[in-house]
Amino acid sequence: MKYIVIKDNQEKVNGWTFEKSDFCDNMVIQHLKTGDYTLLGYEKDFIIEKKSSTSEISKNIFDPAFERELQRMENFKYSFVICCFTLDDVFSFPLNSKIPQKYWRKLRVNKHIILKKINEFQLKYKTKWIFAGDHGKWVVEDLFKMVINLGRFK
Repeated sequence: MKYIVIKDNQEKVNGWTFEKSDFCDNMVIQHLKTGDYTLLGYEKDFIIEKKSSTSEISKNIFDPAFERELQRMENFKYSFVICCFTLDDVFSFPLNSKIPQKYWRKLRVNKHIILKKINEFQLKYKTKWIFAGDHGKWVVEDLFKMVINLGRFK
């Protein structure tokens, strides 16, 4: 059985595109109140929130809207934050963060604060965090296949 990916219409910057394949039938773009990606028929059970970079997460950890997103993700049986960076990227922040070096001295966040907030979120919420680096899309495709082929969520 093939899946249909639903991508949030606000997920534009660095968003993934899922092409037709042996597993994927189609991708549709529509509004998702929570998260960035789900599967048709699994919208109430399964959600993925994508974080593209350490610069993005360095902003999100202080944004009340992000914590509200994590709170809404508690309503899903399975929820994931897929980080398209590694823990090594967090530990080397702001290197490789895409933040221009001329702004580094003005940052109100550092690697210790980022790691502390991520750990707090992981303890407070059931959402799983996966540090996938450049392999985020592959990890998500694998999760999609598990949802459909193993029927774990219904």
